[in-house]
Amino acid sequence: MLFNSYEFLFVFLPITAIVFWLARIHISLRVAVGWLVLASLVFYAWWNPVYVPLLAGSALVNFQLGIWLADAQRWRLTLLRLGLVWNIGLLAYFKYTDFFLASLNTVAGTQIPLPHIVLPLALSFFTFQKIAYLIDVYRGEVTVRKLGDFLLFVTFFPQLITGPIVHYRDIVPQIGLTPAKGPRAEDIALGLTLFSVGLFKKVLLADGIGVQVNALYQLAGKGEALDLFQSWTMALSYTLQLYFDFSGYSDMATGLARLFGIRLPQNFDSPLKSANMLEFWRRWHMTLSRFLRDYVYFPLGGGRGGLASKCFNMTVTFMVSAIWHGAGWTFVWFGVYQSTVVVINMLWAELRAWLRWGERVWWDHGLAIALNFFVWTGGLVLFRSDSVATALSVWSGMAGLHGAQLPQHWQHALGGLGEHLQAAGVQFAAGSHLLQAQQLLRIALLAVLAFALPNIYAFTARFDPVIRHDKLEVKVPRFAWQPNLLWGLIIGAMALLAACSLSNVSEFLYFQF
Repeated sequence: MLFNSYEFLFVFLPITAIVFWLARIHISLRVAVGWLVLASLVFYAWWNPVYVPLLAGSALVNFQLGIWLADAQRWRLTLLRLGLVWNIGLLAYFKYTDFFLASLNTVAGTQIPLPHIVLPLALSFFTFQKIAYLIDVYRGEVTVRKLGDFLLFVTFFPQLITGPIVHYRDIVPQIGLTPAKGPRAEDIALGLTLFSVGLFKKVLLADGIGVQVNALYQLAGKGEALDLFQSWTMALSYTLQLYFDFSGYSDMATGLARLFGIRLPQNFDSPLKSANMLEFWRRWHMTLSRFLRDYVYFPLGGGRGGLASKCFNMTVTFMVSAIWHGAGWTFVWFGVYQSTVVVINMLWAELRAWLRWGERVWWDHGLAIALNFFVWTGGLVLFRSDSVATALSVWSGMAGLHGAQLPQHWQHALGGLGEHLQAAGVQFAAGSHLLQAQQLLRIALLAVLAFALPNIYAFTARFDPVIRHDKLEVKVPRFAWQPNLLWGLIIGAMALLAACSLSNVSEFLYFQF
């Protein structure tokens, strides 16, 4: 079931919330928790009920392993390793079997038939979630004795499908604090605000610009050479589509959780405003970055052992991140690309420190943000392409190796500049100039929204909309959100526009991971 669907908005969500609070007020917390677990399983089963036993069975195995880990005096490390093998083995079987066999057939010349295993929805997310849980139990940070609490931690529907990746201590303790007299008006207002903003991002911003992205990538995948302007239009459009799609999902997830009196961890903090790739990954998909830092980078040694060791550990961490995102050579090379950029950032920071260069001035910082944005855009070509050959073709187009073409009527509109462009090799040809102009306008509009405006968590910072693990200072805008009539009209209009645009329901981009 999708958040951006009529059955979710007008059937599943109101029934789930109303029954939860009625049970919490008139029966007991345990019954309310049980109802929320059941509703979350129905939410998951809506996609494919066949995989519900996998979700529930894996949860039961991890629950029992957690109890054994907490009680064991000996063999604790063996139990932890058994849990890691179980979780990683499930993920490897469903996600990487086809990729491994296809690669083996290519390298060894074998003809092993591919089983074409369907990847269960959200497997990548809840695998990392349960790995973190087992490690936390092993470290003595959490102990879970109630099956209902654990099942809620695993299946809670707002974060089940695409995150954020939560810890047990993030979610379950809050359930006991939900008011027995019913939901707080502030939670309902804030939850609906966060959800409406996320729905607006997804339906009207991400999906609006994504139509042209899909069309152009289909052409590139069929071997058609895209010119300079087509390639850059496609690459920039996808960068903004992915940002508003995934950040929109995260906004909706935090809003939905707040309707049940629960705060989720923040997953986005205006990452496109980052001045380097290290900062970017601290602000993009923040819960994934935190997981990789705490359970991959630090266990490898982190920054201990000198610069060379730090660069190696960072490279391994980014390769794990890339392969987690998808099974394919495009993701492997995306990991190589990202780790190379991050290592260059680290070496550059060391050089600046050695040269004793001071803080950046405003224009230097602005150039760094622009450069980082274009570096990220270039990397996402690999992330989006269906093959390495397609990515190389798109990069060639972005470099101008496939020529450059503009609508014919632009030649006269540009005047002398048009003549100079033609002399430089730019061709002016008849085409769908209206479609190109619309796409450029969308790119400009979304770029302004992403770079110029504060995010929704800054607007609502006074009401603690999310769990902020990094404790970063938040600059609250002058026109901050308040649960009043004016903001109600603004958010209501955004929700109405989004709801009226649900005729073409599309999945979230991160569903495929």
